[in-house]
Amino acid sequence: MLGVSELERIVARIEPGGRLVRAWALRGGISSTMTAVDITTAAGGSRRVVVRQPSEWSLERNPDAAVDEFRLLRAVTAAGVRAPAPVALDASGEILPAPYLVLEHVDGEHRFDATDRDGYTRALAALLAAIHDLDLATLDLPLLPDLRDQFTRKLSRQPAALDASMDEARVRETLAAAWPLPERNAAVLLHGDLWPGNILWNGDAIAAALDWEDAGTGEPLIDLAIARLDATWVFGPDAADELANRYLARRPIDATDLAYWDLCAAFRSASNLAEWSTSWRELGRPDISERTMTEIRAGFVARALARLPA
Repeated sequence: MLGVSELERIVARIEPGGRLVRAWALRGGISSTMTAVDITTAAGGSRRVVVRQPSEWSLERNPDAAVDEFRLLRAVTAAGVRAPAPVALDASGEILPAPYLVLEHVDGEHRFDATDRDGYTRALAALLAAIHDLDLATLDLPLLPDLRDQFTRKLSRQPAALDASMDEARVRETLAAAWPLPERNAAVLLHGDLWPGNILWNGDAIAAALDWEDAGTGEPLIDLAIARLDATWVFGPDAADELANRYLARRPIDATDLAYWDLCAAFRSASNLAEWSTSWRELGRPDISERTMTEIRAGFVARALARLPA
């Protein structure tokens, strides 16, 4: 975690005359280090912010990770999407050697129980639709990748061993035969990773979508398929269809290729389940293990293969 002197200098920049009260580490995963900071303002009030430092891994992928995320969050929050509001960006190297950003803290909690499938799919469908309804032409966004390209690159690389548990050979063959998929829908802003660990709840409402470092643009079904697989791990296969139906009721787009994008979502998880299951365990769901994720994903793949258009 950041040292006291560093935190005091950050506080002085964002809240002149303010005083550091306390700080503690938040879970940030491999993409970032996050520190929550409580501040007493010069006027005697209180404020809580989060200092977000992209990891070396993130900076290797994108040296401008902090700058891009600051600009992206500024755009989406100004447009009304529930996400942490950016407070400050510092790429000067004067306090910390690498760029970092400061975000307003969002009050809320993660929801990982499997008791409210209806509420989860209803709220998540609304959040996905709100993000995808944003007008790319009017948003002041950084240069974002087309997320379709990540699947093109993944298909072009042959791993040393294929993941037999998800019938990876058949998935690769099926996707390669159809690739590139037709561009049936207009490109939209994509969050890229709306799993439950990136969603904060306030009661029955979503308080914020977190961690936008995987954001990009492209086919809206990419986001939907990724969220469908995550919903299946938590609630079972009916949740995936419920989520799709509710999303498509809000945004009646062409879903002809949803089964292909479901395969892409499963394909994306190849070799990652051990790491992802650790995240589930750390967040209070030890029952979502690598073994159960593997079994559930196999069923997800089988259903997608059975639904492929003729």
